[in-house]
Amino acid sequence: MDRKKQQLVSVIIPVFNREKKIVRCIESVLRQKNVSFEVIIVDDGSVDSTLKVCHAYEDMYDQIHVYHKENGGLASARNFGLAHMRGEYVMFLNSDDELAEEAIEKMLNASVIYDADMVVGRYMEGHADGTRIRPDFPSKYANKMLTERQFWEIVALDGIHVGTSVCTKLYKARIWRALRFPEKYRVHEDEWVLHRYVARCNRIYMLDHAFLVEHVDESGEEEEFQYKHLSGADARLERIRYLIWKGFFAAALYNFGFGSRILLNGVKNLDDSKSKKEINRLYLEYKKIVPILMKHVDTKNRLRLSLFNMDLRTYGKVRSLFRKAE
Repeated sequence: MDRKKQQLVSVIIPVFNREKKIVRCIESVLRQKNVSFEVIIVDDGSVDSTLKVCHAYEDMYDQIHVYHKENGGLASARNFGLAHMRGEYVMFLNSDDELAEEAIEKMLNASVIYDADMVVGRYMEGHADGTRIRPDFPSKYANKMLTERQFWEIVALDGIHVGTSVCTKLYKARIWRALRFPEKYRVHEDEWVLHRYVARCNRIYMLDHAFLVEHVDESGEEEEFQYKHLSGADARLERIRYLIWKGFFAAALYNFGFGSRILLNGVKNLDDSKSKKEINRLYLEYKKIVPILMKHVDTKNRLRLSLFNMDLRTYGKVRSLFRKAE
């Protein structure tokens, strides 16, 4: 028997009030062929008919397992799914999105052939007029086994989903058994945990195949920046320290920039005392990193870091002027 057919893949789908979208998501998993999989749907306290829809699928398909819990956020729901998975492999799927055809087969095949601890694929954006493949990593890395250093090099090249989303990857479940998402945060959960998984990987394979369709909200409405979003700067702080410890300075600088933008958004949008206190705390922690990064960057970035170190608000104003001049 084909080895990959013997390997069970656990697909974890957290869901909250997605009665109109969860069907598309579930159906995309059920269309997967030539692989063994289980679908773990964790309803995180939905108050619409989402749970009813999911139970209807559970009644029809043996490989679907539906759980209901009190609302605790995405991290809590994913952790619940991890605690109940039975597969040798695991992948995460958001309830708004869907898998492309042959997604699991192609990812699993790569993992089995190359004994990869993590397989990273491309993804597509789903728009009203069709899908568009995102070039999330350079072609020179495609269909190749990478070291951890090379993986973070891609992140430094602005590979957003490569370094932030857990949903564009297939993982060996045994590594996740020692990891969990931080439940005290309601956003940026992926950034807290992904570098911890990568640190435990011996082999990372980059697959040149778009297997995830991430549907884009085209309503034009942007989420208001809130206190909870500051956790992104906190998550990046932990990652930056790890990357510096490993000597991956280009990736550390990229993540520093990402985190500093979150702090600037906080300064711009939050004016209450609690937010100001947290922004100041994070800023002081970021300042501690500046002297280390200064030794490993070019002149342009040394100037940038020096401005950041002087004053956060001044740095933001100068940064805005440079961006307008570009």
